[in-house]
Formats: sequence, structure tokens, C-alpha cells
Amino acid sequence: MTEKISLVGKTLLSRYVVLKKIGRGGFAYTYLAIDTALPNRPYCVVKLLSPQNPSAQKFTIAKKLFEREAKSLYHLGEHDRIPRLYAHFCQDEQFYLVQEFIEGTELSAEIKPGQKLSEAETIKLLREILEVLKVIHQANIIHRDLKPSNIMRRKKDGKLVIIDFGIVKEFNLEENQPESNTTKIGSSGYMAPEQSLGYPQPASDIYAVGVIGVIALSGLNPKQIKSESIFEEALSQVKLGEKMTEFLDKMMYLDFQRRYQNAAEALEDLDDIFPRPISESKQKSQSKLQKIKYLGIALGSILGLISIGIAAKFLTDTYVYNVGMERLEEYLSQQKWQEADTMTDKIIVQSIGNELEIDAIENNLRCQKLIEINQLWKQYSDGNFGFTIQKEIYLETSQKIQEYSEKNYRDFRNLVEYNSSPDAEKPPGYYPTLSTIYPQQESLHSLAHWILLERTQVCGL
Repeated sequence: MTEKISLVGKTLLSRYVVLKKIGRGGFAYTYLAIDTALPNRPYCVVKLLSPQNPSAQKFTIAKKLFEREAKSLYHLGEHDRIPRLYAHFCQDEQFYLVQEFIEGTELSAEIKPGQKLSEAETIKLLREILEVLKVIHQANIIHRDLKPSNIMRRKKDGKLVIIDFGIVKEFNLEENQPESNTTKIGSSGYMAPEQSLGYPQPASDIYAVGVIGVIALSGLNPKQIKSESIFEEALSQVKLGEKMTEFLDKMMYLDFQRRYQNAAEALEDLDDIFPRPISESKQKSQSKLQKIKYLGIALGSILGLISIGIAAKFLTDTYVYNVGMERLEEYLSQQKWQEADTMTDKIIVQSIGNELEIDAIENNLRCQKLIEINQLWKQYSDGNFGFTIQKEIYLETSQKIQEYSEKNYRDFRNLVEYNSSPDAEKPPGYYPTLSTIYPQQESLHSLAHWILLERTQVCGL
């Protein structure tokens, strides 16, 4: 990415005054700014992102993906140890994020080559990181660039805060680029093998945390850790207990399937192997009890006010859904595939709130409904049609489904889409086609279909 125009000195949205550039990487530049709309004029961070190919079709896709990423960051920012998202907007075919500025020092000031932490200090550090990473993974997000410079020790309370998410992963939309280039985000030394090949997993973040643990204990430079032998050599130079060695080993297996699959799994094992101090466990339990108490009081106050309205809406939506499902089964049982296809679209649109928004498919289409729709298609087509088989065909084509690629989607459609064939000869995976969803906007139609396939995987189908 080439910085077209410097933002320093400019005012964005008539309130964010950009002071200086503080970083760059991938397709993004990061700036320090102040928010002049608030009384104390607090600092904030402005991140500028530019898609590599600004053609009209690519820009439309990039904008949708940007909205999705921004929404994820917004929800993540509700957690105290993840920067809040204040604003996101598009201007002159460039995308901007405005986030909370975290005053503090990078973790790289605490762990650096040539300096070693004790085993107890490292356990405490890993636990702090995994606690925040657990929230990120539970939101189905992979950070992709965990390293000490992206973890801040907050000045006001000494807590660790994870910053600089790999939001730019979706913005290399150049058609002629290999698909792996769109996801190869990360830093040398901390990047897991599968991530360096363009196939990041939540376990890839676990690998990075493991590297942080190893450099904290050994004082090695992370760029030196390139193989299991060096990892083992590094740990052999430090007096570690067998349990700690095994824990780090499981975080850093080269085969990601042998690693902890997410932060919750790693944190649970860490707490089992190295129980928290009694004072910390007690304080955490008391905090949970207090939150439950206040939540109970609040819920008791409002449930009586809204229960009638919710019940009425629920009964109406349920009735419409049930009628639609009965009609869908009727069409499928008679092998009226086109009618069933159209009815499927109607059920999906009704289920997401009758507003044809890309995000609504992901956020409002409940797994149970998707499972029921999919089951009917499978049942009456002898397993030839439905979202499950489409997902399997897509995986065979692209090898992954976590990231959107218009090229991979086109390859998938080429395998299953033969419009000239009669219904009886349609290939496996042809239906549902979502033919009435964005029928005149091919890029949005393909994006909507991909989100449904992604949702299929999330729902365990």
C-alpha cells in the first residue's frame, strides 16, 4: 500500500484532528489523533485502510467486508481489555477506523532478547494474555498478529490490553493474486506454519502466545525460533518443571491439530496445571456473584414490561416460519425444486428480519432454522442438495471457508451451476441457489451465499 495523501494535520468527520503517524503495516497506516468533540479532547487512534484494487465491484465487496469487521471490533471493544471502536467510515474509496488510544507501554518493554522471566512470572503473563484472547476467539475472530508490540500494559491499572487486530486481512482484493496472499498476515517468528501458508486458525494465535512464553523464559529473539529443535534447545537452557515444558510444547506443535485449538482450551488447562492463587480465585468468584446479583435485579425490573410485546412478536414470527417450512417440505416432497428454492429464500429473508442486509444473515439467522432448512433439502434429494453438500464442495475447491474470495466462489459455482440442465439433472450442490437474493448484483449475491456457507460451518453442519 502506498500512502496517497498524509493525514497529518487533517480533520476527519469534523472532529478527529490527526497529529502524527505512529505505525504502518500491510495495507494500513495508523495515526494518533485527538477528539475535539469531547470536553477533555482525548487522544484516539485513526487507522487508514485501502483496498488494493479500487474497481467498483471490488470496492462494493470491500465495503461489506469492512462493515463486518468493524462490527466485530465494536462488539469486542465492549470488553475492558480490548480497545473500543469509536467510529468507522468510508471516504474517497478508503476506509477509516477510530479506536480508543491505550496509554501505556508495549509488552516488548517487559520481555526482550537477553532477559529472562521466571516460570511463575511467565505463567502469570500467559494467563493474562489468554484471558483476553479467549474473548476474541469466542467471538469467532482470529487476531493473526499477536506479538509483544501488539500487547499493551495499560498505565492506569497495569492490565494487559490486546491491540492492532488483523482487520486488513480482507483488503487485498487483487484478482490475480494467489488466495494465500489475502490471509498471510502476521510477524516473523510469531507466525504459525499454517498461517504463513495463508490458512490461519485460532490455534495460530495459540502458537504466537507460546512463542511469547518461550522468549520470556529463554531470552531468545523470536526470529531464532524456527523449528522444534530450536524450541527444545531454548527450553533446555532454562530450568523448567515438566508441566510447564509440556504446556508450552502443546502450544507450539508445528501441526496445529495437535495444539490447543483456542484460548479457552489453553486457559482451562493452564488453570488446571497451575491453579490460580487463592486470593485471586476468591476475588474472581466474588466479582462474578456481584455481577449475577445486579443482573438479576435488572432483569426482574424489565422483563415484566416487555414480556407481552416479545411474546406477541415471537408467536407471529413462529407462525410465519412454520407455515413457510410446511410449504417448503411440500415442494421438496414433490421434487418441485425451483419452487422450493424460492421458498427457501423467503424463509431466510423472513428469519433475518425482512431486511436484506448481508450482516443480518450472519447475525439473525439462527442455527436451528438453518439446520431445519438444510435437513429438508438433504432428506428429499437423497443428499444431493442443501447447504451441507455446498459447503463440502466449496471446501474441496478453496480448502478453507473462513475468508471470502470471489475467485474461489466462482470456482465453486462452476462446479455446481448448470442453468441449462433440467431439474432432474442438476449436479450435487446446485440447490439452494438464493436466486432472489441480490439477483441483479452478482458480487453481493455471491457474498451473501458465502456467508450462508460460513454460517453452515459455524452451526456445525
